[in-house]
Amino acid sequence: MHQVFWKVDEQGRTRARVWYVLVMWFSTCVLASMLAEAGVMWSSGKAMTSLEPFLAVALAKSVLTGLLTHVALGELCSGERTITAWSELLLLGTTGVLRSCVTGLGLCIVIVCPVVLQFVLVGTHWELTDEPCGVGLRVGYLMGWFLVALHEEMLFRSLFVTQLPSLLGYVGACSVSSFLFTLPHAISNPHPTTLLSLLGLGLLLHQLTKTTRSLWGSVTFHFLFNVMQTSFFGLPISGHSFPCSILTPTGRTIPHLEGSPWLLVIVVFLNGILFFSAHRSGIPIPSPSVFRTMH
Repeated sequence: MHQVFWKVDEQGRTRARVWYVLVMWFSTCVLASMLAEAGVMWSSGKAMTSLEPFLAVALAKSVLTGLLTHVALGELCSGERTITAWSELLLLGTTGVLRSCVTGLGLCIVIVCPVVLQFVLVGTHWELTDEPCGVGLRVGYLMGWFLVALHEEMLFRSLFVTQLPSLLGYVGACSVSSFLFTLPHAISNPHPTTLLSLLGLGLLLHQLTKTTRSLWGSVTFHFLFNVMQTSFFGLPISGHSFPCSILTPTGRTIPHLEGSPWLLVIVVFLNGILFFSAHRSGIPIPSPSVFRTMH
């Protein structure tokens, strides 16, 4: 039984196997994030849609994910343990950042704009928001959404993109990371169309990370996707409505971007394109001198 979870590396040291590190890392990150969110909500006594608890939860989750990822990398790495080396292993390096971010921006526009146009065609209109909202409050929400995007992309993408393919293959790794991404969002998004759209977005972000060889593209997409819904179009996200949007939707019903069938159709189409692109180009697994053998 001991050999199932542990192995002896080339230097004769007993180390945890990769799959065991990934399971413990992911489950501990999720549990710690839930505890952080519960603690902040209990201490503040405010709704999540207020800026202070929203920022506190986003910051707490990001810090906890970073610390636990640091521990996981310490167990996985047998070579150089510098910030530069680890940022490359997490796909957070500076190589190709601009191209990755532009790709994420383009995908977000291609997905969101047609769905919003469809909302307009069925009777939803937008008006400029009358409520006063200072610059500091808007910047605070932007900071919060960036931390949310960074935290979730590190948790659901980085190590799953570089580590899981050697254990499950490309399709298996993509499917597992996408399913785990959808699972926590299912609590506040139980509609089948919404869940399928979120699963498709998870697949898309996994493939975007693999194709661009950088996590910054998926972080850019995730950040802009949340900001365009909440801070620009004033749409609810994950079952919550946030203040300080530039526009306010009007009509018989307030649309939900994640639940739109058009979103599902567009995401499936883009996934097909990225699948063939990513499958042909591939992403290099880090060398054995940096990562231990992927077994």
